[in-house]
Amino acid sequence: MSRQSGALPPWLPGYDPDLQGYDYNPGKARELLAEAGYPNGTGFPVVQLWSNQQAESTKAELAAYQRYLADIGVQVEIHFAPDWRPFRARLEQGILPMFRLLWHCRYPRPG
Repeated sequence: MSRQSGALPPWLPGYDPDLQGYDYNPGKARELLAEAGYPNGTGFPVVQLWSNQQAESTKAELAAYQRYLADIGVQVEIHFAPDWRPFRARLEQGILPMFRLLWHCRYPRPG
């Protein structure tokens, strides 16, 4: 099985098979943080990660992001909006520093 990069599957218009994604590389992340003036995450502000979905799978996903970032010295607080409307309002206002937004494709898959 080949590894897919990008948000679009091969059968959807706009798919680019040559798109190069980012690999998980904590060492490079630490290096970039240090170059930005935050060695080991020291002085980096706490990141607020928001979602309006509270399924157990979503909570596990966000907790994984929290652990991965903690490994490089970045503290993440997870927040849940009570439902879609306040979450959407915050999105439209541009006040969510980091968020998880679910996207569903409504294109039918060719047969």
